[in-house]
Amino acid sequence: PGERRISVIGYYNFGERTDTAIARIDVRGGGVVQAGEDRSLEFCPADRTIDLENYLLNADSGGDWLPNSMIELDPTNSGDYLYIVSNSCSADTARLEVFIWPGPDVSLEGPDQLCAGEQGILSLEGDIDPVDSLVWNTGSIDSSIVVDQSGWYSVQIWYGEDCRWSDSLFVEVNDELAFSDSSLLCVGDTLLWRGQTITQGGIYEERSSGGTGCDTLFTLDVEERMGVEITEDIALCEGESRTIYGVEIDTVGEYRFTLSSAMACDTQVVVRVERREAISLEVEGTVCAGEVFDFRGEAYGLGGPYEIVSEVEDGCDTVWQLWVYEEQYEELAIQGPERLCAPRADLEVVGIPDAELNSSSWNTGAMGLRTTIDEPGVYRWEGESQNGCVYIVEREVAECSICEIAIPNVFSPNGDGINDVFEISSSCELIDFRAQIFDRWGNQIIESAQSDAIWNGRDYQPGV
Repeated sequence: PGERRISVIGYYNFGERTDTAIARIDVRGGGVVQAGEDRSLEFCPADRTIDLENYLLNADSGGDWLPNSMIELDPTNSGDYLYIVSNSCSADTARLEVFIWPGPDVSLEGPDQLCAGEQGILSLEGDIDPVDSLVWNTGSIDSSIVVDQSGWYSVQIWYGEDCRWSDSLFVEVNDELAFSDSSLLCVGDTLLWRGQTITQGGIYEERSSGGTGCDTLFTLDVEERMGVEITEDIALCEGESRTIYGVEIDTVGEYRFTLSSAMACDTQVVVRVERREAISLEVEGTVCAGEVFDFRGEAYGLGGPYEIVSEVEDGCDTVWQLWVYEEQYEELAIQGPERLCAPRADLEVVGIPDAELNSSSWNTGAMGLRTTIDEPGVYRWEGESQNGCVYIVEREVAECSICEIAIPNVFSPNGDGINDVFEISSSCELIDFRAQIFDRWGNQIIESAQSDAIWNGRDYQPGV
């Protein structure tokens, strides 16, 4: 080490010229440097960055990289990377050949929308020859699978230096949409529905593709209906007119009207107008003695015919022929003995038929028109007629007294009004009586059960 000087002298026509250079020599230490071994590196693609310095073998530190040591694991970054290390005495370079496996040239293809009942095929499209192995999440190891249910489907591929590639697809299975409606079609009309012209009833269908690709079924139930025809009968009284559906009518005849409806078929109304006379009606009623018969707010106490005229707002006058019958049984009485001379006697109500009674009873407890008594007293009968009238009659039966009976031994049938007939008299009522008359020769000529006027003596000669 040290300083060295060198001088140069040059000669030329006009003289000489000199120049001097000084060199300083410095001997440094450190020896020979090492950049390491050349290497070939393979990586699987990944979303991360690596430092190539971590992959140097037997290399001195402190060198430089061309282009750089930090790279992303992307196939586009494959290539040669140089590591250069040097000092004043030596220099060395290491080459790192980096290969980042590209993903397989495949893609997951298939439908992501299916209709109910359909099947879809998911497959790997492209070059799958470099693929070492593959598996679907369904367990299949084929390059395609058949799907028919909604869900996620994924596939994994192994290639290169144990590199893995995966992709997934969500498949949605859509139900077929169905819409139904109904409509009314009047006979003779037309109906426009989804581009169709409908002229008669029935069920109509149409399919169309929806946004999901599945068909949509539209159904229309068409009911064909006849227009309704209504007949109305109206009677007008003499001199009367009436407004019908906005038309004033005062003449007998048949009129037709059409009533339109936004929600249904038109209605045809046939109005038949006829003339009506005043109405005459007959009514019968029965009134009990001493009571009144009420008819239309009026009281009628006497029997007989009545004519009543009733005026109404919506109809013709009504003439009522009313017949009122006054129910009376004038001969109603209790028939029987006035005195009780026998152990028992019968009392009977006369003057009213039993068939015309709803009920009848005695104060003896007997029912009907007849009762049997065995002691004197006041006997009362009460009955109700079928018209609801109540009748009550009484009879007093006295205690029996000694009867005086007169039997004549002579009479004079000469027509002078004195003793003209043969009769027997009694001070009391006879319960049982029988008379027989014989002539002098023993021949019976009269037999009677009546005590009065037994024989008038006619048709026989005196002395018989």
